[in-house]
Amino acid sequence: MAKNTRETLLDYTFAEIHKYGYFQASTSDILKKCKIPKGSMYHYFSSKHDLTLCVIRERVKPKTLKNYHIKVINGYFESLISFLESINFSKKAFYHGCAMHKLIVEMSHLDEAFKKELDVIFGEVHAHFRLILSESIKQGEIKKCDASEKGNYILTTLLGAISLKNEMALQTLIKELRVLKALKKQSKPAKQQTLF
Repeated sequence: MAKNTRETLLDYTFAEIHKYGYFQASTSDILKKCKIPKGSMYHYFSSKHDLTLCVIRERVKPKTLKNYHIKVINGYFESLISFLESINFSKKAFYHGCAMHKLIVEMSHLDEAFKKELDVIFGEVHAHFRLILSESIKQGEIKKCDASEKGNYILTTLLGAISLKNEMALQTLIKELRVLKALKKQSKPAKQQTLF
């Protein structure tokens, strides 16, 4: 039962913070929804701040890494494009925006502990995008570019599009990325032979 209480607190706190943000998420509302007395919360977490740090590590991080994981099926670059085309703002994962991004915007400039945890998550997602682009370059799927810089651009643009539910920004990103696609090498036409 003890493990269930802690896990329940993490689940409900994640849902509240994802929906309302850190400051608007009410501890008393979370406890009411969990049907857990306040004293039980303090058995596991010293404060709302401590609880939220655990939520970032144990809920925000795995959910974010899952949401932004690109499964490579038909080439690295086409898998990236397919991933971006599959983003649906109305699905549960992004309905309230991106939980990681929401906390970065709200808390990174105010709390060093939050910033440190969120930077780790952002860094891992960025590394995944960078790897996809690096492999795309190695395979000759796209033109040479700075994979780290381009990965950061893709991720930050995507996070903005998700937060604003801006379909045009997402479509513009996809259109801009298609320009990176390497042209297929054309074989030289055979020289015409003359009989004379």
